[in-house]
Amino acid sequence: MKIGQKFFQAASFCKHLFSRTHVQVLHSPFVYELYTKCIVADKLLPEFEPIEKRRKQLLGISVPLAFTDAGAGSSVTNKTVSSIARHSLKPARQARLLSRLITCLKPREVLELGTCFGITTSYLTLGGKQIPGFSISTFEGVEKIATIARETFEQLELTGKINFKTGLFDEALPPFLEQLQRVDLAFIDGNHQYGPTIDYFGLLAQKSTNETVLIFDDIHWSADMEKAWEFIKKDARVTVTIDLYYLGLVFFRKEQAKEHFCLKF
Repeated sequence: MKIGQKFFQAASFCKHLFSRTHVQVLHSPFVYELYTKCIVADKLLPEFEPIEKRRKQLLGISVPLAFTDAGAGSSVTNKTVSSIARHSLKPARQARLLSRLITCLKPREVLELGTCFGITTSYLTLGGKQIPGFSISTFEGVEKIATIARETFEQLELTGKINFKTGLFDEALPPFLEQLQRVDLAFIDGNHQYGPTIDYFGLLAQKSTNETVLIFDDIHWSADMEKAWEFIKKDARVTVTIDLYYLGLVFFRKEQAKEHFCLKF
């Protein structure tokens, strides 16, 4: 990460810090309940231990991978598996939040853009284990990374529970969405640029319902991502957004007035 970007993120975090809404003055019952009973209700469950064991394995693999990283501006990168795991995998605390959101909101049709090594996918999958008709599909654009993700799913015995697709999102996502009637929850963590992020939002919003939630990763990662987040917040179809700094939650609940929340996580 460049020094300029580090300064940007530090300044962005300070701005977020002073913009937070205190939970006691949340006037939305929906947001209050979601925040108190789900977002900050963190638990270390035994079922997560195998996933973290797999993460530890990945952090110890020094094998280099050379590939084109579309999510970072289509640049060619040559990084070790351990380096990618250290910098690209969602931290356990954030991954547990994603799992809780699945459990609390009970989506049936779940989509993830950006599988990486399959750690977050595994957390999402476990979150839906008690939901009737639960289905999760995940997309990875780099075949070398997808191969390692498959090994993750095999090791965690999740292979048959995940619809795993590879290929560039721009090519693979539109035809896939055409087959779906709706998307209940989507986690977007694939391309940290303004244009693609807006494009994915537009495609997913077309499949949204009143209960849909879109979760955008790293909304303060760069000026580009903050610009995309502001665009999404202002979209007429969007009513409620929740900024947790690391993640941005987007809701389409027509019964609620349009409002933006900046909350501590």
